[in-house]
Amino acid sequence: MAKKHLDALHLDLVRLGKVALQVADALRQGQHLRLTRKEVVRILADAVEAKLVEVDALEAKVREDIEAELQSRRPA
Repeated sequence: MAKKHLDALHLDLVRLGKVALQVADALRQGQHLRLTRKEVVRILADAVEAKLVEVDALEAKVREDIEAELQSRRPA
């Protein structure tokens, strides 16, 4: 599943069902990992820096955490 990419914007009900089946299969096979909130914030901050995610589109608390992470990366 790690090598499959899908743009979530183009999911219809049939495609969403296929994704759900793939996720369920991966979970059954133990192909998952648990991330801390800090790790997720770092991943999202990386995505914001790479212009893959718009920080303004995120929930306020998540946006604050990501902005703090991005600020901590800037040289003093």
